[in-house]
Amino acid sequence: MSRGTPEWRQLLITDGSADRDRIERVLEAALRGGIRGILLREKSLSTPERVDWTKRLREITERYEATLLVSEDLEAAALADGVHLSFRSPPVEQARAELGPKAWIGVSTHDEGEVERAIHGGADYVTFGPVFDTASKRGILEARGVERTLAVTRARPIPVFALGGIDLLRARALAERGIERLAVIGCVFGADAPERAARELTLSNPIERRSV
Repeated sequence: MSRGTPEWRQLLITDGSADRDRIERVLEAALRGGIRGILLREKSLSTPERVDWTKRLREITERYEATLLVSEDLEAAALADGVHLSFRSPPVEQARAELGPKAWIGVSTHDEGEVERAIHGGADYVTFGPVFDTASKRGILEARGVERTLAVTRARPIPVFALGGIDLLRARALAERGIERLAVIGCVFGADAPERAARELTLSNPIERRSV
């Protein structure tokens, strides 16, 4: 059973550097800037390290009434608000059984079939991409493009977060096309002023802008 619809429209994913001090500074700046969805995605950490860091990040996100998710690691995710699954992860049904009905469960998807399987399994949301060409996926996955991403977001009963190669200019362009939910990494982690970048990202969404 799905939990419902996430209120957050921007999902900020950590950059995989495992630099705790820097990542915490950027995340807190992003939270001040208005982002309310955070995904801890640090593959190089051990489970005990990830558990310890999740406890610390939970303290930070709670101050901003933000949602904290953990990538793949169900033990650490039990201390957060939910988990984000990939093709290497346990199935959605197992994650739901272990984390319970109140946990957010998201799934990384790259084609329409993966989206449908995530929905059938009871996911609360999915990421879909890469929308644009991005170095991390170059030679592995081709860019899905705006039109295909738009078709996926319109046709599905759960939120679809566009992911991959999204900067502030592209975020505004996507919002104008009706793609309201975005997942980003470098857009904020690569910014000279992460708080300002986060604020511009949230304000790039016309729906968000009307409520600010």
